[in-house]
Amino acid sequence: MTDALVRARDIYSGDADRVPLISIGKTKFFDLVKRGAFPPPDCRIGGAVLWRLSTVQTWITAQCADAGSGVAK
Repeated sequence: MTDALVRARDIYSGDADRVPLISIGKTKFFDLVKRGAFPPPDCRIGGAVLWRLSTVQTWITAQCADAGSGVAK
């Protein structure tokens, strides 16, 4: 099974035509990336900046685990 590649706009909310992977806005998403609180892109193809879906899912799982322990990100 191949790991899907997703663009930033597929990850954050803000596009009425898509269901986001996480419900944060564009500014917050890019702030997390800039601060290193969200994983860097897995690859670039042409002008597209892409993350592996598994990378995003692993990050989401870690955030849920941290939230349960009372650790704020």
